[in-house]
Amino acid sequence: MKRAFARAVAGFLAGSLPVSAGPLALDELAVWSGTGTNRAGCVVVWPVPDRFPGCGETAPSSRARAWGFRWNGRATVADMVRSVLASDPRLFAVVPNEMANGWTVWGLGFDANGNRRFGLRSPGRVWPPEAFEAGLLAWDEETAAGAVQLEPGDWYAGGTGAKAWRLWREPGGAGGWDLAPEGAEWVRTDAPWDGSELADGAWVALTWDDGPGALPPSAARPADPPDSPYATFVVQVRGSLGPEPYGDARAALGMPTRWFHDPWAALSGRAPMRRASPWEAPFYRSSETGSNLLVTLPDGGAVILAFDRPITNDPAHPYGVDFLVFGNAFFVTGVPMGDVVDPAATWISGEVFDEPLLVSVSPGYRGQPGEVENDPDTWAWYRYKSGPFADTAYPTLAFLWDANRGGWSDEPTDFTRPVHPRLLSWLQSGPWPAVDLLAWYGGSGGGTGFDLAASGFDMVRYVRIEGVGPDHAWGEVDAVANVRVPGFGEDWLLLPGTGGGAEETLWFVDAAEREAGGVELRAGNLQGPAWVRVERIVSGPAEAPGCNLMGVRVGVRPAGSGTLTGAVLVVRIALPRTYAGNGADLDLWGRSGEAWTRRPFVWDAEGRAVQVTIPAAVQELWITRVARPMLGVTRVGEEIRLACDAVPGWRHVLERQVNGGPWSDVAATIPEQADEVEWRQPLGQAGVVFYRMRLERP
Repeated sequence: MKRAFARAVAGFLAGSLPVSAGPLALDELAVWSGTGTNRAGCVVVWPVPDRFPGCGETAPSSRARAWGFRWNGRATVADMVRSVLASDPRLFAVVPNEMANGWTVWGLGFDANGNRRFGLRSPGRVWPPEAFEAGLLAWDEETAAGAVQLEPGDWYAGGTGAKAWRLWREPGGAGGWDLAPEGAEWVRTDAPWDGSELADGAWVALTWDDGPGALPPSAARPADPPDSPYATFVVQVRGSLGPEPYGDARAALGMPTRWFHDPWAALSGRAPMRRASPWEAPFYRSSETGSNLLVTLPDGGAVILAFDRPITNDPAHPYGVDFLVFGNAFFVTGVPMGDVVDPAATWISGEVFDEPLLVSVSPGYRGQPGEVENDPDTWAWYRYKSGPFADTAYPTLAFLWDANRGGWSDEPTDFTRPVHPRLLSWLQSGPWPAVDLLAWYGGSGGGTGFDLAASGFDMVRYVRIEGVGPDHAWGEVDAVANVRVPGFGEDWLLLPGTGGGAEETLWFVDAAEREAGGVELRAGNLQGPAWVRVERIVSGPAEAPGCNLMGVRVGVRPAGSGTLTGAVLVVRIALPRTYAGNGADLDLWGRSGEAWTRRPFVWDAEGRAVQVTIPAAVQELWITRVARPMLGVTRVGEEIRLACDAVPGWRHVLERQVNGGPWSDVAATIPEQADEVEWRQPLGQAGVVFYRMRLERP
């Protein structure tokens, strides 16, 4: 396992954002749009569809975020919403293509996992980020009604039925509120958005509901400033770079290449604009007269790239990969491969044409002796001198392959999601149909993965890539990307280790709500590739006592024609951060078919997690917290009657203490039903006698 489990739990829970202890203030807002002296707050409350009413201290967390808006002169709610949408690249909205009843939105979304791969899908179609102009996409009613978010980890609510995005305002609607309204202070209004004027100190909230009985907006958090998962700035260029169009270091900034222009396409009969794929690497420019795509690093050439979003040694990052470097390596197929070639009819064996480059990382200036703030050469650096190397496996994959249709889809891959690092070794046992390779990428856009653990740094902001001859020069760099955490509802690839016995480990968390808990899976005895998915569930066993803490569905299936015979999963469920117990009050239930049964488990006190081992199949797990019932005492004749409400299946132990001495067990029972448990004790015992009841998990 990459890091100790307890550190992993602490790491991903520490990244969560607290809800403001009091009313949110305009001065607390971190993301603002517009200019002017007037200020207003905009709160958007997305529904939480995958949660259940939990225990008191673990109530469902809110998906409410707040932005600020500035203006002079006259402005309306519609002006505010359009401005916020246009200024934050994580937001996207669907609006009617005809505004007969005033300006409004049919759907609102948020790139919650921060990978810049957001959008919408409906049967047979996808709308990626490029489809939204200033955050907006105009649709007809039928299209809007059936769309869902492109990624399970993003937030989206939309449609044209009974539910709609509703408008709430501050009391009086005349501004003057430095602090956001709380609870019942919010006033719901059906006024047109483009007719609702704002005043300095106004607050606006948007909630998704069906109108009657709608709840007022919940407590919101300030939206974090948007940051890019990709390198955003060239800090230093050293030595010479490649010839035009490969001599501009800025080509390594931003997102990796999806489309490239081939100036010699006429000679091969291919289309001049083509997709980047694992067997056809990007080169030249983004269009005939477009921007450069790659930078070449000869011997002695080097670039240092900086990140807005730091690269972290995150225990929840998949496969131990913390960042990715993209180049223009490609798989060797032996035949010309372009957009029109069917990968189902082509075979690959794992041979990659690459041009390795050296990679180093640094946290930057830290004020250490000898460091100079504006001289990167004086900072602490770690060089991956034994690898991995840039411009090697895995080649870029720009779009997903539609196996059902037998062609490329319009759905973009995820450049913040790594390919399994051992896939290349697995391919050596081939050859394999190229279409299998596309599937085993698992939605990733490729790239070479690097683990910060080797560097000893917990966080870095700078990546240096350099050409050092004779073996590590003349390669290309396309981009460098942060890696994101696996989210609930996503499929991730598992591969067997050497001899099939090595364990695979993956974390599943909600990137925007890490305080809500997470799931770690360790798979053992895999005999072949497998897909694993973890989903939240909202319905558990009716007979389970206590209040609900967390429910998940764990699913494993072969990634191909193999089997899961003998494979096992060790599942650790890290409980929501607000759980403060010691595990003794927890109950675990599971099912793989229709019937729920109570399951034994191991409590990890340091990691605050429930651990259970299950076969590699589809299993649902449900955790509740059981409260000890109050023990009542009444006199019945010459006896004392002690009674409490029963917790079915738990051992109820009556204890007695005499004259302040040690507690001793008097009686015990395990009730099968939620009835009353009763004990009778004689009166007149010598000394001062106390009784209490202890609950024990069976």
